[in-house]
Amino acid sequence: MDVKSSYEHGKMSDLNKELGKVDYKLMTLLQKYDLHDAVLAFKEKMKHRNEFQMTEDNLPLPSEKFEDERLQKLWNAAQNQQFTDSELRELHAELKEAERKTDHYNDLMDELKKVPHENHVDHDPEAIDALNKRAKTANREMNDHLDELHNTVHSTDKSPFKSDKVKKLWKLAQANKKFTAKDLEILKEELMNFDKQLGKAEFHKKELDRFREQKEAGGKNIVEDSEHISDFEERHEKLDKKVRKMEKYLQHKVKHTEL
Repeated sequence: MDVKSSYEHGKMSDLNKELGKVDYKLMTLLQKYDLHDAVLAFKEKMKHRNEFQMTEDNLPLPSEKFEDERLQKLWNAAQNQQFTDSELRELHAELKEAERKTDHYNDLMDELKKVPHENHVDHDPEAIDALNKRAKTANREMNDHLDELHNTVHSTDKSPFKSDKVKKLWKLAQANKKFTAKDLEILKEELMNFDKQLGKAEFHKKELDRFREQKEAGGKNIVEDSEHISDFEERHEKLDKKVRKMEKYLQHKVKHTEL
């Protein structure tokens, strides 16, 4: 299992070390029982294996697809970016971990949907509360990981900015002769951060819409769903407020310098 885990995470040096330990133990056992022919054959096998170590350079990229559409889109986008094969393998492993977190959250939500009604004889408020807290934690960890992966994939785009709103501000600043080279350098960093936050806010909005659709599809009697959506709405509102504040500041900075 440890060897398999190392392979899945792209740690090929660790994998080779583990295989070496296994081979050494096996050869020691063969020598212990005087199996000379087997020892010679085994040494020959090790010789050929060492001529072609399993390195990251000669392994194919993972071809396994993701059931979650969000993860598959990130993987597709990453393959069109400037990632090395080694970085893509590491990213694929991260996406698989995000998939595991997503499955864990969905499993917990399925459990919550099966919780007996409060008037039912098997209704256990303490157990339900504990399960609800676990689901909230799983939801937060899942979305934080998705945000991180989203930023990782899209931070390598060739274009300096993705948002048309940011591109417009940058164009105005470049056309303004009052901006020095140093001013533009500082502004570009601020705009890149703003562009990143806009992308994050857009991603959160799509997730919020998806949660609402899931709630409607699952019925209106699930209090836990409403609590999860409320928690996500609060986080999205804070992010949206931050983005609006940044936009106001940058617009003022560009227009004020134009005067």
